[in-house]
Amino acid sequence: MNKKLIHFKSYQSLKLLILFLAISWTVLVCLSFLWNRAEIIHESNQTARIHLQTAYEKDVVFRRWNALSGGVYVPVSDSVQPNPYLVDFPERDIFTEDGKHLTLINPAYMTRQVHELEIKSINIRGHITSLHPIRKENGPDLWERKALELFELGIKEVFELDVINGQEFYRFMKPLIIEKGCLICHVKQGYIENDISGGISVSLPSYTVKKILRNDILRLGILHLVVWLIGLIALFASYIIFMRGDKKRILAEENLLLAYNQLETKVQDRTSDLIQLNETLKLSEERFRSIFESSPDAIILVNEQGLIVQSNNQIEKLFGYTKSELINKPVELLLPSSLTKEHQEHRKNFNKKPSMREMGAGIELFGKMKDEHLLHVDIMLSSTIFNGSKHVIATIRDISEKKRIEEELKQSQAHYSDLYENAPDMFVSVEAESGLVKECNNTLCIKTGYTKEEILNHPIFNLYHPDCTDDAKKAFDQFVAVGDVNNAELQLKKKNGEKIDVILNVSAERSEKGKITTSRSIWRDVSDIKSAEKEIKTKEQNYRILFDSNPIMVFVLDSKGIILDVNKSGQEHLGYSYAELVNTPVLDIFYHEDKETILKQFGLVLKNPNIIYQWKLRKVHKNGQIINVKEIAKVFIDINNNPKVLVMCENITEQIRGEEELKLSNFELMTLNKVISESSSKMDVKSLMSLAMDEALEITGLEGGTVCSITDNKRLHLMVEKNTSEATKYDLQENEISIGDCLCGNCASDRKPLILKTREEVLAYSSREAARNEDIRFHAAFPIIGKGKSLGVLCVFSYTDKKPTERSIKLVETLTNQMSLSIENANLYEQVKNQVENLENLVKERTKQLEKLNSDFAEKNENLNRMNKVFVDRELRIKELKDEVAKLKEK
Repeated sequence: MNKKLIHFKSYQSLKLLILFLAISWTVLVCLSFLWNRAEIIHESNQTARIHLQTAYEKDVVFRRWNALSGGVYVPVSDSVQPNPYLVDFPERDIFTEDGKHLTLINPAYMTRQVHELEIKSINIRGHITSLHPIRKENGPDLWERKALELFELGIKEVFELDVINGQEFYRFMKPLIIEKGCLICHVKQGYIENDISGGISVSLPSYTVKKILRNDILRLGILHLVVWLIGLIALFASYIIFMRGDKKRILAEENLLLAYNQLETKVQDRTSDLIQLNETLKLSEERFRSIFESSPDAIILVNEQGLIVQSNNQIEKLFGYTKSELINKPVELLLPSSLTKEHQEHRKNFNKKPSMREMGAGIELFGKMKDEHLLHVDIMLSSTIFNGSKHVIATIRDISEKKRIEEELKQSQAHYSDLYENAPDMFVSVEAESGLVKECNNTLCIKTGYTKEEILNHPIFNLYHPDCTDDAKKAFDQFVAVGDVNNAELQLKKKNGEKIDVILNVSAERSEKGKITTSRSIWRDVSDIKSAEKEIKTKEQNYRILFDSNPIMVFVLDSKGIILDVNKSGQEHLGYSYAELVNTPVLDIFYHEDKETILKQFGLVLKNPNIIYQWKLRKVHKNGQIINVKEIAKVFIDINNNPKVLVMCENITEQIRGEEELKLSNFELMTLNKVISESSSKMDVKSLMSLAMDEALEITGLEGGTVCSITDNKRLHLMVEKNTSEATKYDLQENEISIGDCLCGNCASDRKPLILKTREEVLAYSSREAARNEDIRFHAAFPIIGKGKSLGVLCVFSYTDKKPTERSIKLVETLTNQMSLSIENANLYEQVKNQVENLENLVKERTKQLEKLNSDFAEKNENLNRMNKVFVDRELRIKELKDEVAKLKEK
């Protein structure tokens, strides 16, 4: 009876325990759901912030590129009109020789147009704004104004949820910092370099993120619900199993011996499971080795003695050694001999305190190839345990190309610094309050004979000649009052006391409050012109010699623009005789489109006789050839007190051609930069080939083209086409054309472009096009080469007589070479992506198997413990019965 009571109390305690565990399990699952839900919401917000930050950084990069280029010129159209806020910029609008109207696009204008395209295409709203906007549409809304005020307090960025026109948006904003290239447009606002001019805000509708967030939370809830139900079922199933087991306890006692035999069998089964688990681990190791070998970086494993234990395939490609040549060899084999001893000491120190870090941080590292050549490398070190001992993993990356680009950047920076320091004009920056010189270029030092130490932080008036000190002070007072000085004639004093006649032009830099802080002054040395004027007035007898011997063209005009005199250089450059030019209107030798401009300039010269004017226009040679000239004009009074105009004209035709050549080179560089930038964001081969097709057609100006990949059996497969005939598309897609059987010819095999410049060459080269009677009059094929083989062929063609320039063909060839690298990267990315997905699936599968093995093992241990308890209880009971039998025998 007591025994039944004990069992009843045990059952009640067990029920309470099961109920407690069920409640605890429910609370635990709820807490897990709430914590994971909070993490998902946090990650969604971070994803939105990163997306908006990327859009902001893209806008800043576009603006920086535009500013560094000094703006870009684009054709005027309905969508692109001249910027009214650049009306004071002298070269805002230019016209090409064929009459095309081009207008300057500054960084702000370009950013606004990009923002308008983003709203239409990807629903991201961008807005460039400021507390002091030039353009009223750039004024901030309430949220942007709050952010701009925070920037002035030192806050670096703002990211919040806000409502725009009744719709919720994620909003992100960072400040815009004034850089040197920005001062062209913003210097009039008083900004200086590193000032905060405003900011760019980027907004993303919250529903695009919250839709994904709701789905993630729903999946999370379903998963926790399933886990909760499984836990409850497991608890109650354990309770039922325990109850059933207790009822069968007596039967288990009787079959104890049989249970022991079954236990032995289960132990054997468990041993078999462990053997299978070891086989699974070996398979995982083989998978790891596959990933190790396919890494794009070179990797070696080095033991404590500095010997190479393992290396991957990339080591062979990078250094030229085979694996057998590296295994058990000192790691110093891959270093320059001059660094061997030093590296051995560094290796010993690293083994004492191993950690994951970059090797040789802050210094240049070199690797030595098998052929003794050196290459720039980055090396990352980490420590690991391999076969029971410490080893070092070294990851090596070739950065030779990166170093080359960095060196070119340094040369470019030095070039721009040289332009400032060695400009033909004298540059100086003066503090408005103190009148002290804060900055000057080398040209000023060379012309005056002073050192920079003798000029900087000294009064500006020390540089003026005593004869014009009063005029210099008046000019300085004018600058302080209104912020600029235009074409003031003054005199500087050289260190040896000599005079320098200069023309002074000054503009002001202002603070955020509009106060004039610093000047940007330019002195142009006009001593030669002044000397010429004095010679003309004081030495009339030498006038003709000087006049005719001048290498540049010189004209003397009356107040009506009639040529009174011209030197020999003017006659030779224009092809006219002296008699043909004298007493004729000067307008007759100007290009017809520039005549209105020269009339206006001539009028200004006559109205301001004390100012020297200069301009660039076009004259016409007697044979009709157009000559680009740079002219300087000034009024002088002859001995009869009549005004005359002296015009000195320099032929700058070759200079203009050089500038056009520079623009063309910049266009080519911008095109390659654009391709590199856009290709870096594309990771599929077809998109890259489509990008290459579009850029090639834009560069050459042709109307059609194709891009084909090359299969393993040397056949062409059409990937992209533009304006290609249906017959050609069918031929490439269905007939599996081999290399050499179409207009691409053997360019893929020869690895060099194939150019067919006439219809006759096209028909003679390919029977297929001749049979289809296609009217292709120009065709160019370019191989896309990577890893020592042709990956594809890019073709461009024309149905008209239009021919691309040799330079554009060379640019397309360079483009295809660049695209081959991107295509290789895309292929490698696809391979790595597939390998990662396979590995993740394998890990998930092995994790499930291990979880099942652990669950079975736990269940078997539980059964074994239960049987052990039954066996102990049985032994105790037998002992009690034996004791009772012994007592009965004694009685």
